[in-house]
Amino acid sequence: MQIFSGHLNASDGMSAPVSFDGPSGWTVYKMQQTEVYQVRHNLNLSNPSAQFHVTVTGMTTWALPIVQSMSADTFNIVCRRSDNGGAMESDLMFVAVYNP
Repeated sequence: MQIFSGHLNASDGMSAPVSFDGPSGWTVYKMQQTEVYQVRHNLNLSNPSAQFHVTVTGMTTWALPIVQSMSADTFNIVCRRSDNGGAMESDLMFVAVYNP
């Protein structure tokens, strides 16, 4: 088992994937929307839902980040406001557990 963690800046990745404070070789991209973060990793998962588990938390009041989808090399996080469900940009912290 391996544990990864990282910090996503709210303003990073808007025009192109960027490295972030996290595992080497991983990038974040904003998917042309301020509230949708795509994290690209280099794990090449064969069974993402069984091999990879992500917990994410927002660093802004009312932020409610949700891991929306996972694939072999990416996971998407959507950040909403917990008070009204609207889109919200926030710095995020995550922890991911990988079971090869």
